[in-house]
Amino acid sequence: MNPASPFLSACQENPDRLAIVELNGQQITGGELLHRVYGLAEHLRSLGVSKGDRVLVQVPPGIDLSITMLAVLWVGGVVVLLESGVGDQIYSERVQQIAPKWLLIHNKLQWVHRLWGMRWLLANFDIDVPPIPDVEQMQIITLTNRELSLSTQDSTPTSVTDTDDVIIVFTGGTTSAPKCVRYSCAALEGFLAHIHLAIGDRPIERFLADTPPQVLYAIQMGYTAYVNKGRKLKRALSMLKLIETGTIDACFTSPYLWMELIKANKVSSLPDSLHTIMLGSAPVTPRFLQQLKDCTSTNTQILCIYGMTEVGVITVVEATDKIAWRGEGDLVGKPISTITVELNTSDHTSDVGEIVVHSPSLYTGYLGREPRQLDQGLATGDLGRWEMINDQKMLVLAGRIKDMIIRNGFNIYPQTFETQLTTTLNQEQQIVHQSALVGVWNPQREDEDVVLFVEWTSSDRPSLDWLHKKATLVCGHQVAPDHIFGLEQFPVTGRQNKLDKKALRIYAEQQLGRDEG
Repeated sequence: MNPASPFLSACQENPDRLAIVELNGQQITGGELLHRVYGLAEHLRSLGVSKGDRVLVQVPPGIDLSITMLAVLWVGGVVVLLESGVGDQIYSERVQQIAPKWLLIHNKLQWVHRLWGMRWLLANFDIDVPPIPDVEQMQIITLTNRELSLSTQDSTPTSVTDTDDVIIVFTGGTTSAPKCVRYSCAALEGFLAHIHLAIGDRPIERFLADTPPQVLYAIQMGYTAYVNKGRKLKRALSMLKLIETGTIDACFTSPYLWMELIKANKVSSLPDSLHTIMLGSAPVTPRFLQQLKDCTSTNTQILCIYGMTEVGVITVVEATDKIAWRGEGDLVGKPISTITVELNTSDHTSDVGEIVVHSPSLYTGYLGREPRQLDQGLATGDLGRWEMINDQKMLVLAGRIKDMIIRNGFNIYPQTFETQLTTTLNQEQQIVHQSALVGVWNPQREDEDVVLFVEWTSSDRPSLDWLHKKATLVCGHQVAPDHIFGLEQFPVTGRQNKLDKKALRIYAEQQLGRDEG
């Protein structure tokens, strides 16, 4: 079998259907997509890309990225996708860890690198261009419009087993070595199938996709995938325009896009042509969900998803149930049918335990670590308990073991950045002992703020503006702090005098005038 076959078979079955529509006017039918994937695949084969090769992809999202990913899969390569916006050093370290054999880079990105200062200018508009990594023995293939427009009527797929790696992504990490997630062919199939199980059987024709896997899912299901672009309010307004014109009937997106629209008073009444809204990434509050429901038709179903990179969708809950929930914790709903959730309780007198997931969509393992055993579940690092709601057993999140911050739907793992922050701040002279990042709930945005703490080592202290510029340089805009505090000494706890981040969080809440959340 070949991991690209389900998507290309769907294109072959309905070649005249629009497969992908970009919001800048570019579009492609299923038949055109099929033949252009074949064309690029044959080109990559001629250059030596073969089964098992790790291929780092630096191509802007949309039609070109979909063609590139499917072509790599068709020749048996392993697609490597890395999040930009995390700072050049972190990005480069992740590439070094993966050690890809090939880099596929769009020529537009190469031109940005050649024009002095262009990357930093684009960054001011929240447009991230990843660095070109320097990896020993990695070969670079430039993709121009010519290569991406190559069309071939037929091409032979490379056979791949269920257990072979097909996609590698980073989920971040709570240490200086972030977790690099390997996905097998079978796991990818299960990952996409779970999206369908979460949505249910509602008829969908035009689907707004917010991530590359969602685009693949739409292609496989025979929908037309609309690809959003831009950042923050601009991205949210593009989504709103599609909805208000009746162009799409379903969307899967991060809650923060809707929060941007509500905050800017840009949305009041949405048409009933939008019958399904899926909200991925936690957290979402009942207050926000009620505001969103007030804007939508009674025909519109709002589904809240709890999931992780290593497994995909875990549970789903309707907004009405989440709004009605009055108990402690975050109601995340019922596990989808192919998922098994267990609670690992160390204290047998408590009903709260770490959430452990078993699923056919589970990742193969983390790169550089022992492979996951077939019977080994995913220990999520989240704490949960069971509640009976409307005669259904539903999962409630009770907290996080992992020290993770979620802002704008982006997972931030503080220890990934803290050491580098301290090193960068002390480049010219020693000014801080250590740095720490914590998340503090912002009730106005209904999202977490990132707060940077520094422990001073010198009385000669720079301005907060200088600290913010340095922190943004290290972290990128996705992780750049919203607030910065300097302390004479960090609070510690326990026999080993470990940094007490709970105390830092409480201090930040007090300084910002917020209650502890």
